[in-house]
Amino acid sequence: MGTQKKKKTTAKAKTTPKNRKAPPKSTKKVSEPGYKVIAERAWCIWQDSGFQPGRDELNWFEAVAQLETEVVSC
Repeated sequence: MGTQKKKKTTAKAKTTPKNRKAPPKSTKKVSEPGYKVIAERAWCIWQDSGFQPGRDELNWFEAVAQLETEVVSC
């Protein structure tokens, strides 16, 4: 008669904005080089190669590669 069953309760932590952990913030802001910077570097590469025609894309990709390497090595 006087027997009561205890209910099992499992407390699950709810993720709310208050207790959600934010991802760690980076101290350095690294951005990709912009169009103007890449264009200037590509022009320098073109100039250094003796103004060879038909190498526009190669010069552009070389400029991007050089600039990305400089950003990573900093």
